[in-house]
Amino acid sequence: MDFYGDMNRVLITDDVDSQCVDMLIANGFSVEKDIKLAKQPQEQLIKRVQEVDILIVRSATKVTSGVIEGSPRLKLIGRAGTGTDNIDTEAATRHGILVMNTPGGNTLSAAEHTCALICSLARNIPSACASLKSGAWQRAEFTGEELNGKTLAIIGLGKIGREVAKRMQSFNMKTIGYDPLINAEQSLGLGIEFFQLKNLWPLADYITIHVPLMEETHHLINNEVLSLCKRTVKIINVARGGIIDEKSLFDALNSGQCGGAALDVFEEEPPTDLKLIQHPLVICTPHLGASTYEAQKRVAIDLAQQIIDFKQGHALSGVVNGSAVTSQYAQCNRPILLLCKRLGQIIGSSSISTPTQISLSFNHTVSNHLFQALEIYFSYGYLHEKGNKRVNFVNARHLFEVKIRKMDPYDDMNRVLITNDVDSQCVDMLIANGFSELDILIVRIATKVTNAVIKASPRLKLIGRVGTGADSIDTEAATRHGILVMNTPGGNTLSATIGYDQLLTAEQSHYITGHVPFIEGTHYLINDEVLSLCKRGVKLINVARSGIIDEKALLNALNSGQSSPHLGVSTREAQKRVAIDLAQQITDFKQEHSLIGVVNGSAITSQFAQDTVSNHLFEALSIYFSYGYLHEKGNKRVNFVNARHLFEVKMDMLVDTKTRIK
Repeated sequence: MDFYGDMNRVLITDDVDSQCVDMLIANGFSVEKDIKLAKQPQEQLIKRVQEVDILIVRSATKVTSGVIEGSPRLKLIGRAGTGTDNIDTEAATRHGILVMNTPGGNTLSAAEHTCALICSLARNIPSACASLKSGAWQRAEFTGEELNGKTLAIIGLGKIGREVAKRMQSFNMKTIGYDPLINAEQSLGLGIEFFQLKNLWPLADYITIHVPLMEETHHLINNEVLSLCKRTVKIINVARGGIIDEKSLFDALNSGQCGGAALDVFEEEPPTDLKLIQHPLVICTPHLGASTYEAQKRVAIDLAQQIIDFKQGHALSGVVNGSAVTSQYAQCNRPILLLCKRLGQIIGSSSISTPTQISLSFNHTVSNHLFQALEIYFSYGYLHEKGNKRVNFVNARHLFEVKIRKMDPYDDMNRVLITNDVDSQCVDMLIANGFSELDILIVRIATKVTNAVIKASPRLKLIGRVGTGADSIDTEAATRHGILVMNTPGGNTLSATIGYDQLLTAEQSHYITGHVPFIEGTHYLINDEVLSLCKRGVKLINVARSGIIDEKALLNALNSGQSSPHLGVSTREAQKRVAIDLAQQITDFKQEHSLIGVVNGSAITSQFAQDTVSNHLFEALSIYFSYGYLHEKGNKRVNFVNARHLFEVKMDMLVDTKTRIK
């Protein structure tokens, strides 16, 4: 942070709203604005940038590696907008310069512009307008099509893609989409049916693109993709030029494979080859996606506030290339970050030659984002100790090129044993995600996982219960041995509900139905005494667990017959659902996406969320404290599942009147 503490002089080279200037000056920055520099030779730009700490641009100024290398004083480049493809971010990172953008400021304007272009394509509005202005009256030539019932494919389901979906759904368009960062369930929650790209292309009547331009998305729409699409598909691009191969698009328009295109962005801006934009089936605008008064004011204010907050040490947002700096603002990360920096210093001071590989081992799950920050802190510590004067928290990982490997206690959790009849999709999903057998035990109700089984299984890391209850598992013994117990609490819900309907008739009027786990407090909850208090003729339904009803007492009350069978989850759908749920939970945990369904791992679960100091979080804090104490005392068995059981000292949460932990 010291490196950025003396940032003061700012140069703005594009037409950024004046509120950005006003806010920066009001907070003590010295600001110059010269928008002519965007069109002047690079040498002129370098000469001016050499004198400043912060450079603010929109899309017109090209911040090349030459500009960055020629500006040793520069510490931060701010982009008033979303895309940073006009900035050489890799060069900035090598030189320790933060690159910051305002990812949310343009969202609504870009989404609305996309929707306007879709409507214009459907109804031939620009062509019809131009024709009428020329004096012609040609209604038949400009007959369009309704959007109602058409399929819109959205590539990229970030903020803009979601806003487009929301608006076009009101036209009764069917929205389908793809995004590598979200799953089918999340997509469905947005009203968007998720497809992999190869399956999506043939379904779309309209395709709109909302992804950044990078190596993986360059010429994403090309000859091959267009050949897979419906004939007369229509393409819209308000994202970045270069995502569409313009030559392929031109050929598809001429052949009739593509029925129209609406383009706001181009591979070369402004375009010098006008062949594509003059095509009669192309609607084009000169990069106007973010060109609204509201968006320009919003991104200017957002960027100024981000720079002010960073300078004053309040927060850091919108940073493209500074995960380690960003991570400093999460206070819970600071101790482990500083520890990694110190480890780097120790290795740097004690090693004569540069190591070929560093392995960092953790006793709990570390997210990929945090590990990236830890790598940077280690690298910084090492290089700083070796006397490198250029190193900071932005360029440290680029300067220290040694491979750093994360060793996680669950990394080698690959082997699975399934002991009951679990739906085959559970097996298929686990195999597809690289699991084999024997680190994980998966059971249903029939297998009794006793203390003896757990003690005899030193390699076991996780027990998965396909279903809701975990009473067939000695959870306390599992916790003592540091083994996670996981179940699928939601998978049986529908089948259990349907189960009641099979037991009820319209003539029945008074019922008792139980939906509690089988624990000490619910054992024989329905007994002789309870039944004697009930209305005569009461009907009992149990789709939870045996043992909640005292069957002897029930038989006495019935005077004949026996209790209804446990039918609640005995449907093919429920068994498939719980099998898929458990496989997905195990896969997500292994791949560090999320952790759900854990019965005995509150400390690990809490790593996946930030929270106030609730009772649940306090339980996790007490586990972390216990782990720290026992680990320091040399206990080799301790982990975040069994720590609280091994450290038996009582802990209380003391809260003052302002609800702060003392």
